[in-house]
Amino acid sequence: AAEAPVSVAAAAVQAPVLALLYPLDTFKTRLQIPFGAPGPYQGSPAAFAVRRVNAGLPPYWAGVLPSMANQLPTVGLICAAFEATRRAIDRH
Repeated sequence: AAEAPVSVAAAAVQAPVLALLYPLDTFKTRLQIPFGAPGPYQGSPAAFAVRRVNAGLPPYWAGVLPSMANQLPTVGLICAAFEATRRAIDRH
C-alpha cells in the first residue's frame, strides 16, 4: 500500500505524454501495412495528409481515452514494482 502514491504519481505524469503521442502511434499502426500493399499510406507525410483530409483534426485522438485507461494502470504498476524492488535491494 506504500507504493500507491508513487504509482498514482507515475500514471499522472504519463497521461499527458500518452495523449500527445497517441496520434503518432495511430500512424505507426497504419504504416505497418505490408510494403507494396494497395492503399493511401505510402509514408508518414501521406498518412498524416490522408487522415487530415478524410477525418479532420479531432480523429487524430479518437480512441485515446480507452487507450489511456488501458496503459495508465500498467505504468503505475511498473513504477510501484520498481520502487518496491529498489527499496528491497537498498535494505540488503
